[in-house]
Parts: sequence; structure tokens; C-alpha cells
Amino acid sequence: MGTKIREPRKSPLDTNKEPGYEYRWSAKNKVNMHKSEGYEVVSSEDKDKVAPHAYSSSEDTVVKHNDDLILMKIKKDKYDQRQADKQAQNDEQMAAVNAADVKAGLTRTRR
Repeated sequence: MGTKIREPRKSPLDTNKEPGYEYRWSAKNKVNMHKSEGYEVVSSEDKDKVAPHAYSSSEDTVVKHNDDLILMKIKKDKYDQRQADKQAQNDEQMAAVNAADVKAGLTRTRR
């Protein structure tokens, strides 16, 4: 008598992606930060292909959602490397925390 877990709904970004890229929505004030991380803004010319549900007026040069989010993409290999780097950093931090706990005689239970 377990609970049935529902599959998450797929957005058009899950199915209409350009091969070799990962996508994200970015707040307008974070676009430059994401650009510095290797992301590029998706042009409105690609809107129907990638995000047909998104809002873009005829004057827009980028794909928007609710006028406050901008669609961005990054090459899959760069994305995978960034994720691996973040995971390595997290692992390193957890190892340091665990080592400090052992030194202090504390034990940590996993949840």
C-alpha cells in the first residue's frame, strides 16, 4: 500500500532541445553572470523550435517567459564539466566536515 509517485511533467525544453546543449531560464539580472559561466542567450529566431510556449514580441531578440526570465543555453560538454567540478567541490567540503567531526569525536548519521 505504497504511494504512487507521479512522473514529472515534461516542459517543451525537455523535448525540443537542440542536440548538444543544456538549457536554463535566467532572471534578467543574472544573465551576465551566466554568460561568464559559458551560457549564451537563445535568440528569438529559435523560439518556436526550443520554447514555443515562451513569450516573445516581434521586437524581442531573445526568448522570454513572463517578461522576467531569459532562456539561455550552454554546450553539453561545458555543462557536464561544470557539474562535475561542482560535485568535486561538494565532495571535498563534505570530506573536510567529516574529518573535523571524526577529530572532534562526533558521528554523523545520513538521512
